[in-house]
Amino acid sequence: MSPRDRILVEILVPAPLGTALLILWNLPQFIRMGLVSWPVYLLFAYVFAIVPSCLYALLLELSVRRSWWRRVGPLGFIGFSTALGTAAGVVIWQASEARVVGIGAIVGLLLGTLLSGAAKIRSIQLPSDSAV
Repeated sequence: MSPRDRILVEILVPAPLGTALLILWNLPQFIRMGLVSWPVYLLFAYVFAIVPSCLYALLLELSVRRSWWRRVGPLGFIGFSTALGTAAGVVIWQASEARVVGIGAIVGLLLGTLLSGAAKIRSIQLPSDSAV
């Protein structure tokens, strides 16, 4: 995965993934509403999650470019991603009163798992890695 693609995933994937988890978490309520409200939830997810997603991308990219993942390994990278997802969930909870801290942690865990392999493969070619 190229750095550009990885950054796009870090910014654009958390909102739909979090929305899908929120729907699954509250499935009986969404079934009663006819599942027609999911686009509205996705729109609100992007509104409330775009800033935390950009900060998540920034911090993860800094860790990749500085080869931090090599020192902590894949589990450390996944743990860092999970912590960032949890922090994003707290920020969104404070901004919207939606209890999404657990969903943020799960999104961070899933994205960290996906991206840990991509970071390991592609960051070897980054110029900052040659100085380490």
